[in-house]
Parts: sequence; C-alpha cells; structure tokens
Amino acid sequence: MVPQGKSLLLSEPPAGQKKAGYVMLTPKTIDDVKSWIGVPNSVGQRRKFPSPSAADLAVLSVRTPLTDGRVQSLQNLAYQYVYGDSTVLTQHSAAISQILQIVAAKASISGFTGIYLFQDVDVLENAELKLAANLKVFFADNIRIWKGGRITLLGNIKIDCSSIVGDYTGPKLPDIVEASLNLGVISNFVV
Repeated sequence: MVPQGKSLLLSEPPAGQKKAGYVMLTPKTIDDVKSWIGVPNSVGQRRKFPSPSAADLAVLSVRTPLTDGRVQSLQNLAYQYVYGDSTVLTQHSAAISQILQIVAAKASISGFTGIYLFQDVDVLENAELKLAANLKVFFADNIRIWKGGRITLLGNIKIDCSSIVGDYTGPKLPDIVEASLNLGVISNFVV
C-alpha cells in the first residue's frame, strides 16, 4: 500500500545483494520464460514480427560451436518466442531454450531480475507508485488506484494483473504512516 500523499519507488536491489523476500526463479525452458514475462499467443499474433530469417532458423539445426552470430540468432528467436506468437516456433522450443544456458554462463547466474509478485496493491489518494526502469514485470492480483493516485512506469515494464481500477473510491482506509507493499514473493531474475 502506498500511503496517501506519499511516493514509493519499487526497484530491484543492487546486483549480488540478497534481500529478505527475494527468491531466484530459474527457468528450465523458453516456455517458462514466456509464461513468466511473455505475452499470450493471442496478443503475439497481433504484433508485427518478421518471419524468422533463414540464418536464424539455420542455427537451430546446426551443431557447431556457438559464435556471436549464432548467439544473436538464438536471442532473436527467443525474443520472438517470448513476446510474439510462439506457435510458429513451437517445434524449435528445445533448441531455442539453449539461450538460457548461454545467458546463465555469461552472467554466472541462471535466473532473471526484476519480476515482482504481489497480492493486492493500493495506491491511495494523491500517492504515487514508481516502478523503476530495472523492473521487467509487475504481477498483482488487484490494483486499486485511488482518486489522485498514480503509477509511474520509469521503463519498459509489463503489468500483469487480474484487475486494475482507477479513481477507486472504496471504504475509507485507516491512516497509513509507513509505505508497505506487503510483498508476498519478490522474484529476482536476469534476462
């Protein structure tokens, strides 16, 4: 909950710092990544992605050392798989999943940063919830933005929620002295 008239910035902790409530989720396949931070295929079908290039598709069938060009091709396909219509690449999902191991090896970690999970979020009257640019996805069950409240996105962030209501006028809440988002689980990932 963001108290009336207050501003709260939500961002991930500095690299390497462990914070209470943060957990590392490790994707096993590209389908895990799509379900966590991607878009549904019905939405992806409306996005304008070029057809996968012959060069990009060639890396899926060739078992040669991974050059920078092959890694770039895998990244292109993974991006299209996660943020577009994955059905056009489903037969290649196992090969595309190689990018997870490549990214993990380069970064010495095997997860993602900047994914936050909440139950309900209330941004009270004249309050502001700022979502930092280092966030990737903000999950919540219900988001209620009270009259005069606002959520400010400071980067390219996906908000995934069951409902979002603006100009909310519910029952009067008690005065809140300190900001709290009642973090059920905050997941710390890196893409």
